[in-house]
Amino acid sequence: MLKPIYKSDGVTDSERQMSKLLNDTFLSLWSYVGPCNDRNLLTKNEGVEICDAIVAFGNKIIIFSDKDNKFNENKDVNTSWKRWYKDSVKKSINQLYGAESWIRNNPHRVFLDKKCQNKFPFDLSNKKLEIHLVALTKNTLEPAKKYFSQFADGSSGTFVHMYELEEKDVMEKPFTLNDFNTEKTFVHVFDEYSIDLVIKNTGTISDFLHYLTFKEILIRKYNLSGSMGEENFLAFYLSQEPSLLARNEFNFDKIKQYTLSNENAVFIGEDEWDTYQNSYSCRLRRILIEKSKYWEELTTRFSDGIVTAQVGEGAELDLASHEVAVRTLASENISFRALLTDAFKEKFINVPTNKRSGRIIEPIPYKDLLYVFLLLPKDENESVEEYVVKRNAYSQGYGLVAKYLNPKYTKVIVLATQPLGSEGRSEGVYLFEYPKVLPYKVKKTAEKLRKEQHIFNGFTDYNDLSRNHDSPFKVKKGRNDKCHCGSALKYKKCCLHTDELLGSNYT
Repeated sequence: MLKPIYKSDGVTDSERQMSKLLNDTFLSLWSYVGPCNDRNLLTKNEGVEICDAIVAFGNKIIIFSDKDNKFNENKDVNTSWKRWYKDSVKKSINQLYGAESWIRNNPHRVFLDKKCQNKFPFDLSNKKLEIHLVALTKNTLEPAKKYFSQFADGSSGTFVHMYELEEKDVMEKPFTLNDFNTEKTFVHVFDEYSIDLVIKNTGTISDFLHYLTFKEILIRKYNLSGSMGEENFLAFYLSQEPSLLARNEFNFDKIKQYTLSNENAVFIGEDEWDTYQNSYSCRLRRILIEKSKYWEELTTRFSDGIVTAQVGEGAELDLASHEVAVRTLASENISFRALLTDAFKEKFINVPTNKRSGRIIEPIPYKDLLYVFLLLPKDENESVEEYVVKRNAYSQGYGLVAKYLNPKYTKVIVLATQPLGSEGRSEGVYLFEYPKVLPYKVKKTAEKLRKEQHIFNGFTDYNDLSRNHDSPFKVKKGRNDKCHCGSALKYKKCCLHTDELLGSNYT
């Protein structure tokens, strides 16, 4: 039975700001502010806050520490830096290491409130947890700009990173950070400007996690010696080959141009962000972020519905059953969200209001997963409850036939809603898992559904919609023509590869 999840929005202004940031970015279902342990529950009648926030997304965990300490600009900058560093950075690091240790050693003793009455909603006992540590700091941007202006104009005020330095060295270098303890989990330190910049430009929880992982590997395994500010490292990351970013893959062999001439180390300079902002990669990223907004809105609605237990369908199911389906949607990165949104819109605008129709999205590379978009009209005299039952049944049918037509895949997501022009709208998402080989009787059922219910027994070439002169999605497809998406880029530099990836699909 699905029940509402207890959520704290924080007590202080800083906590409330962080709560909004995390809910907006990583969605309410996976973001929790103020988690506590029960260590002092018997003696003090309340638990102890282990960190400022946790994002739990499958086996991937992000632990946040947030410090809002003032930087004293009335004293010598070196003195103020040492004090601020100890209060903000050092204390955050210790808190993060402690929280990580508690979660790994006491996964069942994490709660959402100080009275320890609401257990953390997801299982943290997985021995293969992938934990990332993030320290959020404040109040150094303006002092840092003033300090760095002694050496050059135009500083953003973000921290300089010199990963090979010892802590005693960075204490003597204002606004400079290192790799604090190479024997423990890497700690990412962001100021208020850089965390906002990174989140806005990564765009999804999947891309943000990929960014953190990329940075950790580059520092710990590939000798990144430093970077002149978070924005320049972000630009370096976003300038990687688009096809690799689209698949959340790495290619560290292409960083040789950043190798220092006198040693086998990598350093990222201070002009990367300016260069990136005028690049094709930046224009493409903005297009992908804009295109993917529908997917973001969709997953947000599902996420919020689960948190409040207002799902409208499947209320008898437990949290895990709902969460895994929506997490599948949310796990898509910015590139594939844009792809899936385009595919859905193509289907949506080409199906009449009174027609039932579906589309199989050809498999996303590296995933054992098919997507099915189902447009199912609601009959005039049909109640909402009756429609939901019908939608569930048809979704099962479309999922099974999609598996039958694509036998090597074991998971199918069906996203079902009413066609364009319908009165009212609701959406359902269904995750179906199948054995690698369907039993003989199940195959016969799929064949029968396909024939008798007309499920995926037609064919539409979505790469050839430009030939359909009645289609509102009539487009030019010349490689050097402007792209049909409205980006003003040439088709070959924008949606060509996405369209080729989508290919032809049953309808």
